[in-house]
Amino acid sequence: MIQIFTDTSANLPASYIQKYALRVIPLHYSINGVQAEQDPTIDFDGKAYYDAMRSGTSVSTAMINIAAFLEPLREALAAGDDAIYIGMSGGISGTAHAASLAVEELKEEFPERKVASIDTYAASLGEGLLVLEAARMLENGAPFSLIVEQISRRRHTMCQYFTVDDLAYLERGGRVSKAAAIVGTVLKIKPLLRGDEEGKIVLCGKTRGRKQSLTALADFYEKLVADKTEEIGIAHADDAECAQFLLDALRKRGFTGDCLTVCYEPVTGCTSAPARWRCSSTACTDKEKPEDMSSGFLSLFPVDLPDHFLELRARAHDLAPAAEAAELEVRADAQHLPALSHRRGAAFSSSECHRLECPSLTLP
Repeated sequence: MIQIFTDTSANLPASYIQKYALRVIPLHYSINGVQAEQDPTIDFDGKAYYDAMRSGTSVSTAMINIAAFLEPLREALAAGDDAIYIGMSGGISGTAHAASLAVEELKEEFPERKVASIDTYAASLGEGLLVLEAARMLENGAPFSLIVEQISRRRHTMCQYFTVDDLAYLERGGRVSKAAAIVGTVLKIKPLLRGDEEGKIVLCGKTRGRKQSLTALADFYEKLVADKTEEIGIAHADDAECAQFLLDALRKRGFTGDCLTVCYEPVTGCTSAPARWRCSSTACTDKEKPEDMSSGFLSLFPVDLPDHFLELRARAHDLAPAAEAAELEVRADAQHLPALSHRRGAAFSSSECHRLECPSLTLP
């Protein structure tokens, strides 16, 4: 027998976990300094969590260590089963490295068993969709080697696109300077980001205005995806209205498949903060045949501007004329921006993603 493992970053509903008998390793986060972890057997209460963040509750993440993987994987192998762990991007977290170390240790301990760790280069439903694909393959009788080969290949065609509604938390996390955040907010600049070939987050454009940023993501989907009957996923941080807006935009662009909609789980949501929202889309592409695309993922974040940020708006009007023709630089090195589900491919090369620079400002 083969057991499929993942982590709570995969953002899968409890019903899916139960249906496919998935083994889920909980990732850690802290609320006001108290460590917590999500129970994967119960659907996450996103409204309560993001309401708490909006009210000023301090949240943070903590990387799990190798022991978190050794114990459940060892249990499966000792029972005579093989195990495949499909997890969060190593480009944004050390979780993948810890899992890899655990697998190498267990290979020596159980040489007669098969065990593998797959870095999805993704998070949230980008990771989750790959987990579901593996689970469905297993359900249909696929052997260990075929599942590992297929998911290892498909991860390279998962594309992720998303945006943020305001720049306050980018500024707090050191992604932009305070001055750039002020100007960007006044000008309603919405950065467009994607996951790159290493599962890291890079900037690939900008828009002016909230609806335009959502529409831009729908446009990415329309351009990239050939088979619009494939299942997609939408993850939002307590913003079902925007999720529906995005889904409607996709329907208008020909999407006819099923859509899995969830609220962002606490670890991905924790690093993003409720004062902005993200929209990401995934499309499968064949690297050598960019026109052969399928599947997708989209996600969004609701936002509320902090009081101190509102107070700074007025000052930005003095800077706005000088920056009107400028573009905003965002340092998206993914240390504070978790990647969202994403089938990466060759549809957009790294040269097409660019840094948005504001020459009138001094940026860190």
